[in-house]
Amino acid sequence: MTRPRNVAIVASLLFLAAGIPLTVFGLPMYVGPIVAAILIAVGIAFRLAQILLLGEKTTRWELGMCIYVGYCIAVSLFSNTVLYPQSWDGWVPALYVLMPLLVILPFTMLDVAFIDGIDAIVLVAIAGSLLVIVDHIYPLAFLDQYRRVAVADPDLRRIVLVKTEMAFAFVVSFARLLDRRKTLTAVFRYAGSMIVIGFALFVISEGRLPISATVIGCAIYIVFFIHGKRKLAIVPIISVLMVIIAPLALEKYIDYVIAIGDLRQNDPSVSYRMTEYGYLKVLFDQTSGVGFGIMSQGGDHNTLLSFAAHYGGYLSGAGRLPVELADIGLFAALFQFGYLGFILVVCLTITVIRTLWKISRKGGPHPYKTEIGALAAVTIAFLISPLPMNFFSLDWTVQYGGLLWFLSSRAATK
Repeated sequence: MTRPRNVAIVASLLFLAAGIPLTVFGLPMYVGPIVAAILIAVGIAFRLAQILLLGEKTTRWELGMCIYVGYCIAVSLFSNTVLYPQSWDGWVPALYVLMPLLVILPFTMLDVAFIDGIDAIVLVAIAGSLLVIVDHIYPLAFLDQYRRVAVADPDLRRIVLVKTEMAFAFVVSFARLLDRRKTLTAVFRYAGSMIVIGFALFVISEGRLPISATVIGCAIYIVFFIHGKRKLAIVPIISVLMVIIAPLALEKYIDYVIAIGDLRQNDPSVSYRMTEYGYLKVLFDQTSGVGFGIMSQGGDHNTLLSFAAHYGGYLSGAGRLPVELADIGLFAALFQFGYLGFILVVCLTITVIRTLWKISRKGGPHPYKTEIGALAAVTIAFLISPLPMNFFSLDWTVQYGGLLWFLSSRAATK
């Protein structure tokens, strides 16, 4: 049974990670994640008090994530004091980006359930989608910070907001719609969620990674998590719907799909990501495989990443475009935290997928087998990309990584 208080807590942290609602009042997007990190830190303090003072037992999931975060901090300490010495204010405050990975501690203390987290993701995705749709009709000034250049139409006002949550929520709603255990009211609710989220994601936001993850995630769910006669009945229906809907929803991407065989040369976005990869790999090679850790990217600090963000584009022939870790997916973990850090991120990702996959595929009843299977499907789908998703080291993905880790722990233990 979903508990509204816990859903609200999880949803609030996800919104803060996106800068909402502080951007409504004119504050910069980066303030929200800082506030979220502070709130998580307070929750961690209470959880540690439970463990140290009240004798509460810690879980292996909590311990595992704490070890990983500790390693990230150790690499950052070494990089910023030995490899590239600088004052503490050039890197210590930037460590707040790791805080969302530790949400398992306060969420365990608050006894947040698996279904609370799932419903929070869906709630955030629907709310974000409605904001994007309203902005499409009547532009909202506070969403200017979320505007990105569109792939097919550079003049389009393309708002990118909670797009990863949209992908997760769409696949979850899709899986719930196919579940036999639902009322007619639930059918309309899940279908309505898919329509709202789908319009915002496919038609307005145009994020190719979340779109492909959504489509592939739905396909994976049908192939691996629907069984028996239901699959025989569902596949023809879905196929017909895709033939009708896909050309309308993906019309803007036809040229992109046709050119996919020569993607690196034909697509400027992918080409620039390769440029970023090359620039950052040179910096990584200078660390002897240790990685350069976390450091400030602000213009008021003289760090490797700050220079890359403000001047790397000029050196790479891309003008004002910044060179950032955020664009290169899983490879960012390698450059940030070295070979060992890369292995740890891969292990965390495999642990999440393996846990969700086994629970959803094994026999016997489970109250949330549908949602667990959907979560596994879309997580795998995000990895099927030339630049696989990195859930555990990038400042814009760690909130999902931390939540995925927590949800996997809940699915495995309760």
